[in-house]
Amino acid sequence: MRWFPHYSEAIATAASGLLACILIATTAKGCRHHPTNQLMMQRDTPTKSSWSRLSNYFAGSHLEPVPRLLDRIFFACSFLAIVFGYFEFLTHGVQLSQLLVLCISAVSLIVSRQFIWLGSLGSMLAILLSAAFGLDPILLWTVTVFIVFSATLRGANVFSMSALAAATSFSSAVIAYGFGASTHQALIFVAIALAVCGMGSAIYSYFRYRQEQDQRIRDAGMKRVAEINKRVSDERLQIARDLHDLVGHEIAMLGIHLGVAEVHTPADATKVQESLAAARANIQSVLAETQQILHVLRSDEVITDNSNLATPALDGLPHLISTVQTAGLKVNDRLALVPPNLNPEVSTAAYRIVQEALTNAQRHGVDPVDVCTEVTAEFLVITIHNKKSATQHIQEGSGLGLVGMKERTESAGGKLLIEDKAQSFKITATLPLAGGLD
Repeated sequence: MRWFPHYSEAIATAASGLLACILIATTAKGCRHHPTNQLMMQRDTPTKSSWSRLSNYFAGSHLEPVPRLLDRIFFACSFLAIVFGYFEFLTHGVQLSQLLVLCISAVSLIVSRQFIWLGSLGSMLAILLSAAFGLDPILLWTVTVFIVFSATLRGANVFSMSALAAATSFSSAVIAYGFGASTHQALIFVAIALAVCGMGSAIYSYFRYRQEQDQRIRDAGMKRVAEINKRVSDERLQIARDLHDLVGHEIAMLGIHLGVAEVHTPADATKVQESLAAARANIQSVLAETQQILHVLRSDEVITDNSNLATPALDGLPHLISTVQTAGLKVNDRLALVPPNLNPEVSTAAYRIVQEALTNAQRHGVDPVDVCTEVTAEFLVITIHNKKSATQHIQEGSGLGLVGMKERTESAGGKLLIEDKAQSFKITATLPLAGGLD
């Protein structure tokens, strides 16, 4: 008894042709547009054609589930073929041999989902038994083709699987149809089986190649990031060592000399003693901030709000102004209450801006200095105004103070306005309460 040979062979041939189209689309063109080769392709294809866009589509990352999808599709095709075989068994007479080979093929299909080789060998055995029982093996051969395709698609050895599939296909065709006239048909079976095994292996190799290339790109990126982080860490350690050995030592020695000067100052020189005491307090503050900077430079962790390191903030402006006044600079301050929703970064930036502005006023200006802070619904506005000194300074400043104020303002998401006139100098910093946008 022959089971619909023409229709089954047509279906198997059509399925093989469809696989060939998929293989060509995903490998021959898709590989050329893989991310690792796009730079080379830009030299060869300066303009994008419709075929190029189609090729890019088949090379996209959205095709990563394609092997799994093809595996499921061919499993469904195998299942439908076996169901059709059972239907033929029920409608064209009961033959126990036919039922036996159908059951072996069905069990092999299920087993192949977990045990590739066992399921494939069981399916090939069903073909040989079908031919030995005098049945047409074309249906079970179609199921076997689908199973070996799924097997090679999941990484089975293509040479061993192809050899077994070809030998089984040729043998079953010769046993079922005879050696003479059926040789041509047997060779067709062998060619289709070999083509399907090759296509399954090619698709598996291509997507495995893509995964390996993507992993190499990720590994190279991680290695590059690690190298950059190491260089940054080494640079930070170098800065920390220089800051500790040079600046820290000089500041400490300055504090010692101020202490000696305070001890040897006459008791009636009250103003001088107060000035020296304020200078020593400033030196201690600078040392504390230097230690904080050294801690940040030597630590790879981000300093959080829960850290025990003190960070200058807007509420420290009264103490800053009193310190400057003790040093002899007259300051007229009009400070608004610190808003509760003020961003910590903005608060620190505001303190540093006022600190630098007062330092510049003390070096290059004359009394008094007007310091004003205003809070609106969304912004903190800081204004520092002073008159310029009439005498010309021999040594001008480096200008880095103004650059630092501008950078701090911009890092907090604000704007800095500098009004440098002939006899006055004014700085206006406008900072958003919520800070800059990430």
